[in-house]
Order: sequence, then C-alpha cells, then structure tokens
Amino acid sequence: MTKKQSPIKNILSKGKPVIKLLETLINYGEYMGLYESQRLCDFFGIYRVVRIELTNRCNLRCLMCPRTGIEGSNAGDIDFDFFKGIIDNIARFVDSRTIIRLYGVGEPLMYPRLSDAIEYTKTKCPHSLIQIATNGTLLDEECSKMLIRLLDRTDWLLLSINAGSKNTYRWLAGADRYDLVVNNIKNFLSIRKKLGRGLKPGVDIQILETKKTEPEIKEFKEFWKPLIGLNDNISVWSVINWGGKIDRDDFHVRHTGDRYPCLRLWTTICIDKDGNVYPCGAGLASGKNNELFLGNLHEKSFMDFHLQKAKLREMHLEGRWDYNPICSACDMWTHCPNIWIKNNGRFNFHIPDNLPPVFMYP
Repeated sequence: MTKKQSPIKNILSKGKPVIKLLETLINYGEYMGLYESQRLCDFFGIYRVVRIELTNRCNLRCLMCPRTGIEGSNAGDIDFDFFKGIIDNIARFVDSRTIIRLYGVGEPLMYPRLSDAIEYTKTKCPHSLIQIATNGTLLDEECSKMLIRLLDRTDWLLLSINAGSKNTYRWLAGADRYDLVVNNIKNFLSIRKKLGRGLKPGVDIQILETKKTEPEIKEFKEFWKPLIGLNDNISVWSVINWGGKIDRDDFHVRHTGDRYPCLRLWTTICIDKDGNVYPCGAGLASGKNNELFLGNLHEKSFMDFHLQKAKLREMHLEGRWDYNPICSACDMWTHCPNIWIKNNGRFNFHIPDNLPPVFMYP
C-alpha cells in the first residue's frame, strides 16, 4: 500500500504552478499585515531569514562568542556542492523580502569559496538580500574589491569591531588587532568610494554595549559617522547570552521586563556546515545535542522542519518556554520587537507602527 503524501507536500511538489499560488497568498498576506503575511510565508516554506554557516572556524576568541570550544575535528567548512544543494532547495521558497545570511558561528571570510558562494546565491536567489557578518581582520584590498563587486546596494556587510579602543578590543577579542580592523574597514570604505559604488553593499559598523565599552560609544560613533555613507549604519548591540552559553557578569544586561514569544520562531531557519537545522541562532550555537535540533538536511526536507517549528511556536504562544532549557535561559527574544498582547494566558500579535525591519534583528 502506497504511503499517503501530506497535502502540503503534495502541493509543494507540483512546481511552478504552485509558485503562482504562493505569490497570490503572499500578496494577500501583505494586505493582511506583516504577521499574517509571515504566517502564510512560513506555512508554505518561504522564510524571512535563512542562515547558512559557511565555516565554524575563526581567528579570534571573543568573550561573547558562543563558538568557544569548537576546535579540532569539529572545526571546518561547508562542502560547496552541499551548499549549492541548500541554495537550490530554498530558491523557489524565497523572495525579495528574504535575507540569506552567509555566516554561522565562524568567520565567513575564512571560507575559501566565499566568492563562489555569493555568486551562486545571487544566481539562484537574485531577489533576496545577502548579509555577511565579519570581524574585519581579513578584509584586505582583494577581499574588499570582491565583496564590492559581488554584493548589491540592498545587501549588507556587518562589521563587528565591538570596541572603541585597543585595550577594550584586546579584552573582548583576545587579540591585538584593533588597528588592523579599523584600517581594513577604512580602506574598504575608501575603495567602495573610489569604485563609484558608495552605496553597495550597505555597511553596518557595530560596537557592543558593555561595562568597558560604554564610555567609548559616543566617540566611536563620532569617529565612524563622517566615513560612512548615508545609507550605512552604526549599531550598538547588547550582548546575547545564546541560550545561556555566555556568562554576562562583565556585560550590561538588557532590561527584559515581562517575557514574550521569540520572533525568530516565525522568521528564521539556521543551517550549520554539516546540514544540521535549528530554528534560531541559539540552537545553532548549542550544536545538535540540544532540544532545538530539528534534524539534518541529508535526512529531512524543509517541510519537515516547518512542522517541527510549528510545535515550538505553539509553546511560545502559550508562554511555556520552560519546556526547553535553552529557550528558558535565552535572552535573544529581548532583541526582537514586542508585537504581542497576552489575552487569557495566550499571546496574540499586535503590529506597532515603528516595527524595525527584520534585517536589524541579530
């Protein structure tokens, strides 16, 4: 007896005619508002944020980074053919509102086929936005020209300096590379301007809000503001505890207030270099031996992960974060806007007028 295929999988297997149906539903979703649009997108396999880890190797040992302990046999790069397979799979489910983040818990500029990865993503997902987050240590002239050539004005390069002085940088990053990073970024901005492409890609220069960096933030902004373009950004980020993995005693702790559902369960999917899939960055940072591990792309389809994420979302809507120790300890929800109203013990959405764009969520 043939196993009966689920109605959703049956629909998605029909190819191009379904894409037209999806477009119709998405347009209708836009009319209904951001949350309802996202719910339709999520249900039919269109994500807002797809995060693909190119490598988990890194050349720094930052205090606030969850990758500490990934060494030896665990460190490595994604197989490029496997990467292409991921892009091929998501290509028909993404659109101009989708952000493809080509980084995980490693330094993406260490990936030897970064330019190939960007080009392939651009070919298969031409309307989606690409984000690359880097510590800037490897942002030399050759790399700068490559990124400026391949990335568009809607793409973003996130530059994590994280400190405003040599001493604070050394404390945070465990290395004396502050001057190198600052000079690399200044040279990148200069090259971008000389090439006549001052708007592409967009640049977000970041500093962390900690007890040691707090006196440096104002001067940090004053230093970088004259050097960046009108569409660039300077960001001040609070430290994330990545599901309880980071001890924040030396960092500022964001005021949390009453807890609400984590929006990443509606916006994000994360894939590590081995094809393991997670609903958020905290899951990715914790590895596959945790309760947020959804499965592996070698064994399951994207539709399977949708069904699993639906269960996680329901738990959050009911306020039952304690069911999962990572969710219970995590503070990433505080970095997403509160669009929720609690009614009879259950959360319902409420879209504020000043909702930040999804690309601003870490």
